[in-house]
Amino acid sequence: MEKTLNIIDIILGVIVHLSVVFAAFIGAEDIYIAVNGVREPGNLRQLPLGLSLFALVVVVRVVCGLFQAICSRYIEKRNNAAICITFSIIMTALLAIKHPVVGIICAIAYVTIGGMIPVSNAMNIEKLKESYQEVREEGNDFIADVAYGIDEVLQYGRGQDTIVDIGKRSMDAADAKQKLLDHEKSKQQLLALARSVFTVIILFLLLFLYSRGKMSMEDLFIVCAGAVFSFRECNLE
Repeated sequence: MEKTLNIIDIILGVIVHLSVVFAAFIGAEDIYIAVNGVREPGNLRQLPLGLSLFALVVVVRVVCGLFQAICSRYIEKRNNAAICITFSIIMTALLAIKHPVVGIICAIAYVTIGGMIPVSNAMNIEKLKESYQEVREEGNDFIADVAYGIDEVLQYGRGQDTIVDIGKRSMDAADAKQKLLDHEKSKQQLLALARSVFTVIILFLLLFLYSRGKMSMEDLFIVCAGAVFSFRECNLE
């Protein structure tokens, strides 16, 4: 049962992420149709269908997200890596259909954003967590010892030294926790930077392909929107 629920959770997770990208695809196409409709009003007839598809994808996203939340209650741990890998493979294939180079660039982006940065961060943050836990436990043990031996502390006049020691240990624990927070902040900044860099690369590539007549303006809109949103959806969290 557990294995079946894990598979269902992975499928639902992939659908949830893909639905966001498909919504971006459809939304970009609808915007293109609306803008292009100024010159060719006949194209506006396609807009209601596009808006209906957009609404349908949003509903699918909400429903699958709800079922995934329910499913996650009955599994020990969500397999985010499998979801991320499956999503990345599907998106690479879809974008490569438009142009192979776009697929290659996006594949590199998915490996970097969804793989290298989170994995590297996880390795480093484990060390920081262990350090914080060690400092915290030492502080708790020291306070417990002081509580048990409070009579001796008062008897030998070590109250001031004990207070200073407790304050120092508290500062050490606060510093260790701040390092954890700073590391998480650095990871988010690095992910944002990576997404921005790959977005710029994709945009310039699409503009280059368009200038060479190898991609239409409609495809440029759609692929750019899909790629940008897929970079945000590709994660291990």
